[in-house]
Amino acid sequence: MDATPRLPAVLRSAAWEEWAGEEQSLCGVRISGAPTDNQEFYKYEIRQSVLENCHIDGCDFTGSAFYDVEFRGCSLRNSMFADAYFERCLFAGCTCIGARMPGVVMKNVQFEDCDLHYASLDRARLTAVTLRRCDLSEAALTELRLRSLEVQECRLVKTSFFKTALAGVDFSSCELAGPVVSSPPAELKGAIIAPEQAAGLVSLLGVKIKK
Repeated sequence: MDATPRLPAVLRSAAWEEWAGEEQSLCGVRISGAPTDNQEFYKYEIRQSVLENCHIDGCDFTGSAFYDVEFRGCSLRNSMFADAYFERCLFAGCTCIGARMPGVVMKNVQFEDCDLHYASLDRARLTAVTLRRCDLSEAALTELRLRSLEVQECRLVKTSFFKTALAGVDFSSCELAGPVVSSPPAELKGAIIAPEQAAGLVSLLGVKIKK
């Protein structure tokens, strides 16, 4: 499936204030450099648009929908995306520290060079999602429903995968250390790791390596 956002050849410049109007929706726009912290955008919709260098920290996007949207260099610290929907979206160079996305649905979505420290995607449904060069340290990826998750060169330190089946997910290019899993770690059954990662994960089985 093609994960590239389908954007029109020309985008109209717009401001967040326009999105907050009665229609609660935007299409075919470019929003640049907007400081819009701690605002509520409940069940809003944006299509075929680009958000670049926007500071939208602590905002509430609960139930909102994003189709063919690029987020470039945006700050989404501590923003709420509960039960939001993303299809053919790109997050590039974004700061998503502490972003909360419980119950989110993502289809054909890419994250590139993003900081997802402490982010929460509990009970999310991810289909054809790619995470590339992202930091998900101490993020909560619990009870995920996965259909094709690709993880490349990511940092996953003390990341929680509790009750997330990781069979077929290839972590061999990543830094994977101290994952939070069940005991025994059923979540890791069928996951793909590099040989050098095995020593750090064997302790999860209660096994000690003699030096």
